[in-house]
Amino acid sequence: MEKKKLSDDILLQFLDGNLSEAETDFIQESINENNENQVRLRELEIVHEFLKRETSLLTPSTNFTEKVIKGLHKKASPVFLSPKNGFLLIIGLLIASLLALSLLSTDTINQLQTNFNFKDLPLNIKNVKMPSTFTFNMTLFIRGFVIVNLILAFILLDRTILRPIFQKRSNMIF
Repeated sequence: MEKKKLSDDILLQFLDGNLSEAETDFIQESINENNENQVRLRELEIVHEFLKRETSLLTPSTNFTEKVIKGLHKKASPVFLSPKNGFLLIIGLLIASLLALSLLSTDTINQLQTNFNFKDLPLNIKNVKMPSTFTFNMTLFIRGFVIVNLILAFILLDRTILRPIFQKRSNMIF
């Protein structure tokens, strides 16, 4: 008569010796009668022995708790840019974005579409097929420039102005 397949939890408890004598006898009989249980027990024994040898996984370093408790009261990392410099950088980025947007709104940028001629380049590349001309659309370039500037402005606003304000506010005692 075939015994049923044992779960990994039961086999691990068997390996740890956490079962009663009757349960241990029953599991030993199941292992002897079922080849799947024998194979799985061998696999779990290998893992179990490896984990027993690796005692460093079970015991943290001696001053681990002290380091964690000291880290709880540690102040936040210092801000790299002062709020004044950050504010000046944000203003510069916004001015550059506004100038680029004014170029877009006056339609002068549409006249700056340029063709680059690659045939005049002194390259000896025979295997690569080069296009004869390349059209550069300044409108798309300026839009991308504005988007990148605004993203940088928001990052600077967060890092240099808003973060110090909220850190001061969170350290206040009411």
